[in-house]
Order: sequence, then C-alpha cells, then structure tokens
Amino acid sequence: MSIIQDVEQFFENLWNNVLKPDVQKAEQVVEVFFQQAETAVENELGVEGLKIVTDAVSAAELAGGSGPQKLQAAQAAIASDLSAANLANVAQNTINVAIEGAVAQLKSSQTQDASQQQGGAAPAAGNDNGSGSTGSSPDSTGPSTK
Repeated sequence: MSIIQDVEQFFENLWNNVLKPDVQKAEQVVEVFFQQAETAVENELGVEGLKIVTDAVSAAELAGGSGPQKLQAAQAAIASDLSAANLANVAQNTINVAIEGAVAQLKSSQTQDASQQQGGAAPAAGNDNGSGSTGSSPDSTGPSTK
C-alpha cells in the first residue's frame, strides 16, 4: 500500500470512528507523507521553481488582503513566473504544497525576527538590573561588625 493510500485509509477510518487513533502511528504516517511531499516538490520545482514560489508568497503577504486573496495572488504570480521559466507542467498540488511550505517558512522567520528583537532588549534591561543588584549585594552580604 502506498503512503497516500495509508493516509487516506487512516483518515477514512478516523472519520468513520472505526479507528481509535494511535497517535504515534498517526505521527509516523503524516511525517512520511510530508517528507515525500517535500521531496516531490523539490524534485519537480527545483531551486528556480522554489524561489519563484517563495518570492510570490512574500509579495502576496506584503500586498495584504484576506487569506484567499493572498493565495489567489500568489497562485497567479507563480503560474506566470513558472511559465516564463519553462516550468509550466508542474502539478497544481505540487504548487500548493510549495506555497504552504513558503508560508510556514515566512511565518517562522517572522516569529524568529520578533523574538530576536524582544530578546535584544531584554538582556540590556537584565544587565542594568544585574549590575544594580550586584552593586548592592556586597553591602548586604559583607561581614558583619560586632
């Protein structure tokens, strides 16, 4: 049975309440599915195609709008740019997987940027507080005079 058939059967059984979900098995099935999807996308699009998808998703995010509007804008740009790059015979599901990957990558980098900006401010404040408490520490912990 192929991995896609395994995934379909798993969700069909889950939907029909035939299956009591085995979380570990579900994770394994989904992990293999996405690894194979990622490999297929990389093989079918190549570096140039992946860059086209990433650039289109970034441009759509910058342009704004609702989720469906951004998806439509990205898909239109991708179709045009893939055609211009002689990569017009790429399956739509491959493009959709690449779009999802680009969106996840974009969100991940935005989250990392935000945490680095917050992290950059925190140590400075911590150092100020740390030096203040260190300066007062010897007075309170020094030897007592009797």
